[in-house]
Amino acid sequence: MCLLRRVIHPLYHPCRIFIALILLGLFWIVIYGNINKNSADFIKSLQQETLKSAQSEISSLFGPETPDSVLPINDNLQNPGSVTGKGAIGKPQNKGKKKENVVAWRLRTRKEKVLEVCRRKKIQQCPLEILLNFRMFFFHRYHTSVCTIAKSASSTWRAHLRRVNKKPPFNVPIDKDEIRNAFLQRPIEEILKDVNSSSKIVTVRHPLTRLVSAFRNKYNNGKVMQPHKPHIEAEIRKRIAGSQWHERFHQFWLPALFANNMVPPNTHLNVGMKEPIDPRVLYSIKEYESLYRFLKPRITFVQFLKYVLKTYKEGKPDAHWKPYHVNCCPCDFDYDYITKVETLSEDLEYVFKKLGIPADPDTSMNQERKSVDEIYSYFKYYENVPSTLRKEIYSYLKYDMDLFGYELPKNFLI
Repeated sequence: MCLLRRVIHPLYHPCRIFIALILLGLFWIVIYGNINKNSADFIKSLQQETLKSAQSEISSLFGPETPDSVLPINDNLQNPGSVTGKGAIGKPQNKGKKKENVVAWRLRTRKEKVLEVCRRKKIQQCPLEILLNFRMFFFHRYHTSVCTIAKSASSTWRAHLRRVNKKPPFNVPIDKDEIRNAFLQRPIEEILKDVNSSSKIVTVRHPLTRLVSAFRNKYNNGKVMQPHKPHIEAEIRKRIAGSQWHERFHQFWLPALFANNMVPPNTHLNVGMKEPIDPRVLYSIKEYESLYRFLKPRITFVQFLKYVLKTYKEGKPDAHWKPYHVNCCPCDFDYDYITKVETLSEDLEYVFKKLGIPADPDTSMNQERKSVDEIYSYFKYYENVPSTLRKEIYSYLKYDMDLFGYELPKNFLI
């Protein structure tokens, strides 16, 4: 203060007064900057606490170890780098009504998003008869229809259907349900009327992770195809319905090998066959075993994506990567509940409760999805995929991503 009085004393030169004003200004900037910094830090901390609190309200269905319990509130896998472990989001603490309200809001937001996109974009004609005969299944006593999509919890849904409908058994294909078949024998107008009046459910997942799931399951995660083990397969088929080894070779492996020019022209001569190999032909088990020994089939993720693109361009994608909007026609059917693999436990708890369908927490056919890290890690498969190929893949997935509110990982198109 003594210095200040000397500076502003009238006997001092005006230049010194100017210097004093500058010093006062700098002093104020420092003080004000600290105040703002403390305020900004406080606001940031408050935002983090608010987000953590909101995410905590999304508690898991059957306890804190359920994989969906650590997912972000918006269930969007757009930023895999933001999740580093099970504790990164925060474990759920609040249960009951708060969780139910959050899940209800989430389901309502998804439904509104689909309706908005369907109004805004031109929709291609949807194959309703294929949907009804091969994708739509029913909880008979609960007036509820479920459109099942391969690699989007379809196995889990079929397990629930068998459990609630009490048929067919697990070693019989789900489409052998005689009540469902009788329902589908009627005129399509009557079927559509009943389906539209029912509660309708569809389950989706991020389209990019769905492709990875198909690759892991159908192409042995990039390893050499498993050899034919008839005795083991026979035992499995006694307990669980599914395709045979040679059928998988025919449906998945041979077409992908041809698409990547991995079948030499003289292959048929090397395996003792008279005619050149045709991937459209279903050969005998012995012939596929000979092809296996000669080719030692192995498909990388890049080769898989190239094959997927080929099927898209030809208009014949396999059901395990066929687009959602073609599989389940969300613009033709007003789905009441859009559930997601990323939050499946919570979604099903809410939906089953609303519809009065008995729930069973142990009914799940996918035990690989152990944590949120497992889901996010699927994006890593695309790191070594050429950008041109990623862009082509995205061009076929972007409509589904828009419909169901998914976004690309950072730098995916670069």
